[in-house]
Amino acid sequence: MLRLAMLSIGSFIWLVTEVMPIGLLTDIAQGLGVSSGQAGVLVTGYAWLVTLTAIPLTALTSGIDRRIMIAGLLTLAGVVDILSAFVSNFTVMALLRITLAFGHGLFWSTVAGVAVRLAPHMPVAKAAAWVFTGVAMGFAIGVPLISAIGQWFGWRMAFAFCGVAALLVCAGLVVMLPSLPSQRRHFDLRPLLKEPKFLYIAGLTMVLVMAHFTAYTYVVPLLLEVTHSPQTLIPSLLLVYGIAGIAGNCG
Repeated sequence: MLRLAMLSIGSFIWLVTEVMPIGLLTDIAQGLGVSSGQAGVLVTGYAWLVTLTAIPLTALTSGIDRRIMIAGLLTLAGVVDILSAFVSNFTVMALLRITLAFGHGLFWSTVAGVAVRLAPHMPVAKAAAWVFTGVAMGFAIGVPLISAIGQWFGWRMAFAFCGVAALLVCAGLVVMLPSLPSQRRHFDLRPLLKEPKFLYIAGLTMVLVMAHFTAYTYVVPLLLEVTHSPQTLIPSLLLVYGIAGIAGNCG
């Protein structure tokens, strides 16, 4: 159970790293001398790159030991976050986000399978739920927390904090996880692409996720510039949003 809990914390940190620019969008834009729209590319561009690379990179790395994979990906998140805390140029920040995007699909395609292997006597759905609890908590608590840290200490400190946390969790998992060998697999998507139901579900999921992140990416500028919400209230509003999302899932 302790291994699953640590894996869930790793998922929490990766999710926060993934969406961190959302809660800090206005501050990052000001700090790097760009508009909020340009800063939003750090999220939207990241997402499109993940879409293009997740499946081929997952297939390419399917034979790597899962313990090494998880540790390497959390190291990647930690290093990218820490380097992001020191950049002074938007182009460099974008390149760091591109680097992180290559690891996104690998992390989420690996972590659930690792959870199942760590708890072979536990129902598959329950083992996977441990991991994805970190995702729900990332949206509900992680993003508001990072936004608050950004307000109190600056957006650079928020990146540094998350980066150090990623490296600490990585170190813990390296110690706690056993070797998890994996066999190289070949993915053939052609049969799936001929299935109308699959295409319908994939298309619907794409539209829903696009709609969610289109709104969520720019929620901070909208709250500040359209509704004129006080900046000190932003973390609380993001927290309410996250809690509402968890309540919706539970319902």
